[in-house]
Amino acid sequence: CILLIDEIDKIPNAFEAMLLELLSVWQLSVPGRGTVDATTIPLTILTSNAVRILGDPLRRRCVYIVVEPPTGEMEAAIVARKSPHLNRRTHQFIAGFARALRGWHMEKPPSISEMNNLAQAMDLMGWRTITPEMSELVYPLLIKKQEDLDRIRSKSMFATLLETAAEEMQMIIAREESVPAD
Repeated sequence: CILLIDEIDKIPNAFEAMLLELLSVWQLSVPGRGTVDATTIPLTILTSNAVRILGDPLRRRCVYIVVEPPTGEMEAAIVARKSPHLNRRTHQFIAGFARALRGWHMEKPPSISEMNNLAQAMDLMGWRTITPEMSELVYPLLIKKQEDLDRIRSKSMFATLLETAAEEMQMIIAREESVPAD
């Protein structure tokens, strides 16, 4: 039995207090209903995007693991599963673009989910690559904070990111080609 509590950092402090009760005794007091006991104690996984700092009592009860973004090769493979009609080079470009964006220190860097959305949009539009002229069509898929949008629109930043994405793509290709086949 697994209990997943996703994006716990986005919940109010009051819910965090209730969660502490639940995680310590595996029962919950429900007004008008009484106490509800867990029949099985689950493996509990909490995820956080660090939008806010969690309280010390909750953090003390957790094992803290930072999950870094995937390698370019892994991200290309993940994107390929969601957009099988795109070619391998396009998947590698998207992974390179993700790495370029994440290296740019955005307030809200794009997640794998957003890169999958980009891949699906590229497939729908028949695009195999992205050019600077496509920037305004791409921004809504990837840029979620106004500050990031303002920065990427200044000083031809999008073209620079695409150049970096092409370099990252070449590194992904080189690493994939250097791995011996099974």
